[in-house]
Parts: sequence; C-alpha cells; structure tokens
Amino acid sequence: MVPAPPIPENLHNRRRVLYGFRVPDGVIERYIKEKETHTIPPEFYWRRQYKWALLRSIAHDIDLPFYTRYHEVIEGCGTEPDGDMVYWSTGGYGHVLAPRVPSADKLALFAERLGLEGVEPAWH
Repeated sequence: MVPAPPIPENLHNRRRVLYGFRVPDGVIERYIKEKETHTIPPEFYWRRQYKWALLRSIAHDIDLPFYTRYHEVIEGCGTEPDGDMVYWSTGGYGHVLAPRVPSADKLALFAERLGLEGVEPAWH
C-alpha cells in the first residue's frame, strides 16, 4: 500500500470523490463472448451481478481488495449506486479519507486482467 495521491483542485468543492476507475459494460460483454458463457440472463440485474463476480475473482487472484458502490445506497439522496466504479480511496472537500491505496503496479495488473487499455486510476 502506498499513500493516496492528493485530490485535484478542481474536485475540492465536491462532497464525495472516489479514487479508482470505471469498468465499462463492454468488459463484461467481451468476457462473456470470449468464454462463450451463454447462461447469463440478458436482464441488467444479472449482468451487473456477473460483472461484480468477475471483478471480485480477478481481484482475489492478485490479492487486491477493492470497493464498489454497487451495494451502497445513500439514504435520502435518490441516487442509484454506481456499479461501474471500482475504487480504493474516498475523500471529500479536498480531504482524503482513506489515505492508503495499492501500488500503481498492482492497479495496472488489475486493469490488464480486466482487458482495460490505457486506464489509470484517478479521482472522480
């Protein structure tokens, strides 16, 4: 684990920011096609469950904890949890709340195993 990078100035006015990256739906579609997995129902809910399981299995293989907003619902905000965001640190109003993140090499390996090219973690 290494120190989390500072939150960029342009995000200091936000109540909540996350350090990580988005995993687009194309990743799960490509994986299903490559593995010839035809047992996943086409409904959004099941695709999201399968996507989460795929993320968890890859992270487990390289001993990398991560968080998603998939199970998080902010009471009273009326917002949907963002299942596409995988993150390792949180912050708000310019302050980092989770000061340690995995090394850049480990995060790059995670992205590579997912088949993401040119993706680096950043504050969102």
